[in-house]
Amino acid sequence: KSVTPENTLSDPEMVKCTTNPSPVTRLSLVNRTVRSLVLKWTVPNNTRVAEYTYSITVTSDTGPFTATYTTQRAADQFQVLDLQPGVEYSLTVTSVSPENTSSAPENLNGTTNPSPVTNLTVLNSTTESLVINWTVSTDARVSAYRYAVTVTSDTGDFDVTNITRKGEDVFEVTGLKPGVKYN
Repeated sequence: KSVTPENTLSDPEMVKCTTNPSPVTRLSLVNRTVRSLVLKWTVPNNTRVAEYTYSITVTSDTGPFTATYTTQRAADQFQVLDLQPGVEYSLTVTSVSPENTSSAPENLNGTTNPSPVTNLTVLNSTTESLVINWTVSTDARVSAYRYAVTVTSDTGDFDVTNITRKGEDVFEVTGLKPGVKYN
């Protein structure tokens, strides 16, 4: 209302407004595959939280990819599908009220699993070594991949994991015993 110096009043004018919801907390990555990431969070402790939806924005660190998704009401997790293998993504979750007011965003980074190697073969074997190679995937970041090569003996007395250098697709395992089966 407007008030004159003589204290006369105008007709009232009203506006309805909703404050922003509180942000989610404890945002975490609870599962990952070659093509998906699953996010989980704790919903805000707000009176109308059962009416909130959540906006998830996903941005790729390797290329021009941004997507935004909206959950069902009262959700506390979301699976982002159709992602690329071995790529790091920036993920943002925002609480959204029914009036479309938004909280401050909560962020985390997550990387999808890389594609597996294929065509694993033994190129050469001696009494004490094996040379193995494989075909690398066509993932966008494959040139930055290293490979974990695990060799175990059927006798149980040999179990070694080695990490290759970036880009290697051949590895020699040494220190083996003659005539023993290895996996």
